[in-house]
Amino acid sequence: MSRRTLYILRLLIIVALAVTFIIACSSEEDGFTSPPSELEQSETSNTPNDFVMPGSIDEKFIELEASVPGFAGFYLDGETLEVNLVDVDVLSEAELISAILNVFGDDYFDLIFGGVTDILLGEGLTLSLNEVNFPFSELNIYRNLVNDFLAVDGVVLNDVDEVRNVVVVGLSDMSLVSDFEAQLNLLGVPLEAVLFEEREPVVPQQTLDDKLDPIVGGARFEFYDSETSGYRGCTLGINVQGGP
Repeated sequence: MSRRTLYILRLLIIVALAVTFIIACSSEEDGFTSPPSELEQSETSNTPNDFVMPGSIDEKFIELEASVPGFAGFYLDGETLEVNLVDVDVLSEAELISAILNVFGDDYFDLIFGGVTDILLGEGLTLSLNEVNFPFSELNIYRNLVNDFLAVDGVVLNDVDEVRNVVVVGLSDMSLVSDFEAQLNLLGVPLEAVLFEEREPVVPQQTLDDKLDPIVGGARFEFYDSETSGYRGCTLGINVQGGP
């Protein structure tokens, strides 16, 4: 092969690499990489968009959705177990009750709801089916897609609200909404799936003298709820798994 031919080949390789670099750079704007056209895992992300916290109720909701298409969560409202579904006719009530018990079991309802198992066995409380827009797994994907919002000052929380069938993003600075809505459009997240709410800013309470033991269930904390004008409790993560 002549030197001229080698030179031409090397030149073509350099040009090809330059074109590739230009295309890659042009896909970025203002520090954000253009999102995929579909809701799928980005090659540059370490966390899949369908990630769910192991052992959480969210994980059980997604497991239940595998047997109940369009399942979007449930919650207790007084003496009624409210079940959200994209299609309320997807299963009969008996089939739905069987699917719920298969995933959660009697013990879960007895522990969390204090004997709500009676409703699932047809005794006592009532069962209500509500038609909603988004299955729980889809809202979970949207929640993970907007997790980067949490790195912005003024963002307080990001969570799936199965009662209202939306992802709630709590903000202490509501001026951020327009910028975040523009990002939702880039990410392919429908605006009606995300609710921006004004919340009080998070104020760290721990000091260098504080100590947390690795108690099963995580650390309890309280936060101010502007809707009820009171404080609510929650758990900060799971520190350890229970032993035998």
